[in-house]
Amino acid sequence: LDKTTQNQLARGKRLREILKQSQFSPLLLHEQVAVIYAGINGYLDDIDAEKVVAFNMGLREYLKTSKAKYVEIVQGKKVLDDEAEGLLKEGITEYKKAFAA
Repeated sequence: LDKTTQNQLARGKRLREILKQSQFSPLLLHEQVAVIYAGINGYLDDIDAEKVVAFNMGLREYLKTSKAKYVEIVQGKKVLDDEAEGLLKEGITEYKKAFAA
């Protein structure tokens, strides 16, 4: 398989991981938005598929504590506006650095 196809398959594997939820512990809206956003925008591409669940758990906690305004906007307005998206990008980037360390 060519490199592009391999990359698509690898991203698909990570996307399957982010969609897994515990039966009695569904994700809140802002959490769903964050993990799907991270997955489809390539933030998880360089993270081992086996570590995606741990990354997402940590990211959700990080956003709740460090980017409370993002949580407030998405949960309150039920929309990912420009401000919320900017906060989400910052949060993902900041947490990813800490996760890699």
